[in-house]
Amino acid sequence: RGAPLTWIRSRRELPGIGTCTQIQARGESPPASEAEDRLRRGLELLDSLVLKLSQARSIDELCRAFPDLVSRHFDGYCLLHRPREDGSLVSQVFHHHDPVRRTRARNEASPYIETRPPGSPGLARVFETGVPELIRDTEKDGFQGIAMNSGHADALARLGIRSLMIVRLEAGAERYGTLAVSSDTRSYTEEDLAFLKQVAFRVAAFMDHH
Repeated sequence: RGAPLTWIRSRRELPGIGTCTQIQARGESPPASEAEDRLRRGLELLDSLVLKLSQARSIDELCRAFPDLVSRHFDGYCLLHRPREDGSLVSQVFHHHDPVRRTRARNEASPYIETRPPGSPGLARVFETGVPELIRDTEKDGFQGIAMNSGHADALARLGIRSLMIVRLEAGAERYGTLAVSSDTRSYTEEDLAFLKQVAFRVAAFMDHH
């Protein structure tokens, strides 16, 4: 066996963000359990995100930089929507690390990706209420309460979406939009949702200062 696994905390000052704590693993020992492996990967995601934040100079740069990290970590689609003055949400990020999946989803669900009217289920409801949504298993729970209509539900089913999560992007009293991930391979858990909230917190803090 290699050196015992240890966790090292450090602090980094990010322009316009403030002080962020980074947690890194050191050592060659394999994870003691699946839970520890998930924790390690989640902390690596947040550490990589902090680095992207430190390098980005604008919201547009950020939106080009971080979605691939999120897509790969959660093995799914990453969607970021921003609000308009009329209360609707418009897509600013739609990404999957697999270009074939990304193109197929664009073809299947484009009308439901681009905009969401106020009062509609899923993204708009999370934006309005601030209450995150987690569907662990669509085969069991279906798309009720998430899909805008039967056409939207059919498109999600054709894409084989198994699980999805939505959180609001907020910093203080300001609301900056929503961040969502959906996967055709994984069933998300409360632990996944907790890490997505951490990602959203950091992205929203960046937006708040830019």
